[in-house]
Amino acid sequence: MELSPYAPRLTALATTRGECLDLLADLITVMGARMLACRQLAVRDIWQLPDASRPIPVVLLVDEIAELFLTADKAEKDQVTRTATALLRIAQLGRAFGIHLVLSGQRIGSDLGPGVTALRAQIGGRICHRVNDPETAVRTLGDLDPDALAAARSIPPELPGVAVVTGSDGRWYRARSGYVSTHMAEQVATAYAHLTPSWAQVATSGLGHRLPKAAGNPEIAA
Repeated sequence: MELSPYAPRLTALATTRGECLDLLADLITVMGARMLACRQLAVRDIWQLPDASRPIPVVLLVDEIAELFLTADKAEKDQVTRTATALLRIAQLGRAFGIHLVLSGQRIGSDLGPGVTALRAQIGGRICHRVNDPETAVRTLGDLDPDALAAARSIPPELPGVAVVTGSDGRWYRARSGYVSTHMAEQVATAYAHLTPSWAQVATSGLGHRLPKAAGNPEIAA
């Protein structure tokens, strides 16, 4: 629901776990085709492909990842397992093929299941905003410098947008983003809607064949 106002700037939006699975399956198909293209031209990633053969980069945003891993009954466990497996494959392989994964959540920890633990281990960069308890900081930054934990807990409430940011090199920084209101973000999404690629463009750019269409009206967004 929270991503719906930005739909004009999204190629696809999934709001149920079933729609998410369909979208993830389509993205894995896209990733496989891009992998094949790189293999045929003997390059390591899409950035080494000729300009005419380079596909459109994709940013996959998961808003509140816990919703994908919560189960009400046994029937949902299979969906959760498939979701975790698909996200893990994209996290492991996607970056080289222009598919970047962004996970958002309050507490991305082992209490959501072993699939989340494995997924978190594959995420290189971290962004941790102000937290009130040490457990939340540990779940986000616990495998980094202990000073990063202290920095996240010491962010004053009167400084919104300040966060502890880490990269793949393991170092951390305090950073602050400029404030963008929800209304302003919605306006920008509408103003630049004409730049949003269709699913067909995402699936075929730089490739010589067409891939399956994404689930209709498919919170995972691409």
